[in-house]
Amino acid sequence: MNQQSWYFVLVSNLDIIEDLSMLMENANNAFYGAKNVILLFYKEDNIAPIVDTTFATSYMMFEACELGLGTCWINGVKHVLNDSKYQLLKEKMGVPKEYKCLGSLAIGYYDLDEVEILPRKKDYFTIIK
Repeated sequence: MNQQSWYFVLVSNLDIIEDLSMLMENANNAFYGAKNVILLFYKEDNIAPIVDTTFATSYMMFEACELGLGTCWINGVKHVLNDSKYQLLKEKMGVPKEYKCLGSLAIGYYDLDEVEILPRKKDYFTIIK
């Protein structure tokens, strides 16, 4: 228990962020101009690594919001960083070999004029009495 399955890499080098964006299929500016990206990794052989890492990431998102920052989960980077041909890239980032990429979190200040706020989905749960 309390395995803390996550491993995070903060990337603030804009050239590396752009390179990662270009490696993703069909992605142009995949990180939406964010100046910081957190790459999310999990240790696959733990009990609940994806859930553990997702909860830890959610708390990062809550804290970022508290600090006035916007966040966006970017899923596509996992297809790059879990591809064996990019194993050396993971190693250069200091990621232990037994960790897999879950995704990434773009973090930055957002422009509310460019953010489309969608209405909340209705009828997304059932109540059983």
